[in-house]
Amino acid sequence: MSLGLDLLGWSTIIQCRGKSPKKEPFVGCLSHTAGINEFLLWWLYSHTNKYLKDRTCLVMAGGDNPLFDREPWKFVLSKINIILLGDKRWETPQGSVKRIVDEVRKKRYRAIILAPTGKDKEARPWKSGYYHIGKELGWGFRVVGFDFSTRRLKIGPYVSPGQELDETQKILQSQMGDIVPLHIKNSPVPIRDHNHKDVYFLDLQSVLVPVGLIIASIILVMSLRKKAGRGVGDTIFHILVSLYGLYLQTNEDVVVNSAGLIIIYQHILVIYMNLPRLPESVIFTGALLGVIVGIHKNDSSVYIPFLYSMLSKVPTYAKTIPEQCRVIAIVIVISIVLKRIT
Repeated sequence: MSLGLDLLGWSTIIQCRGKSPKKEPFVGCLSHTAGINEFLLWWLYSHTNKYLKDRTCLVMAGGDNPLFDREPWKFVLSKINIILLGDKRWETPQGSVKRIVDEVRKKRYRAIILAPTGKDKEARPWKSGYYHIGKELGWGFRVVGFDFSTRRLKIGPYVSPGQELDETQKILQSQMGDIVPLHIKNSPVPIRDHNHKDVYFLDLQSVLVPVGLIIASIILVMSLRKKAGRGVGDTIFHILVSLYGLYLQTNEDVVVNSAGLIIIYQHILVIYMNLPRLPESVIFTGALLGVIVGIHKNDSSVYIPFLYSMLSKVPTYAKTIPEQCRVIAIVIVISIVLKRIT
């Protein structure tokens, strides 16, 4: 998902003060307030950073919201580690603390992120749930926030669990001033000096270049499709597959990156620009390595397409619709087995 952060103009590098978050488990308090912008950024960062994806959990209120049972929210929430709580349970710490602690221990998370002020769009007093969770787990605390001036995720220094609630909250809130929120007026603490013109969620300049390149590529391919003897349907298919190859560039593994480049080469440059086709052995090896890496990272968006690519060529090349259906059925069965194993 680093491509998504790049498109928004956000840095994929997480700025951390003090010891590495991997050293000590912690309760992360989202600075200022948490809204849809912060949720989207967390979703992107958790898919970009393997530690956040595997070992960190986001706690959200509104678990009884029927909206979360509908698409696309259901799909989005299924792609991150999350504990959903009803708003009423936050009225008393005891109602939610035990459930969160039990879930964290069961899933062996190393960090949980929550907003002590809730999802309100205005500054409100912190609720004490975060503190009781930390004390129950024996974890320290950190401020976690999105700096809309430098456009990067920041993690504050580690605060040990030895202090009382008031002292802990005072230390954490003093660190919030280093993180510039999107809405400055909603901050309960003074914010560091910054240029107000630099505070925004989306960097339009960072979006224009990649979007322009995608549009230009589509126009180029569409203009060459008649020359290549391809219909509109085939052209759209090859463009979509090439975009998947571009998506693979967001993966942090160089093998997957290389396989993505091969996909783009095979489906655009070979078909529409008559460049030489790569040997079948190279394509098969790339698909095999992609499957292995995707399984290792437990990322179905990587291994399923590669699994299909590999099985559609072995043991016989699948050309007819029944043969393609056979391959798809095998891929579904293998994917279900892999999901249960991992």
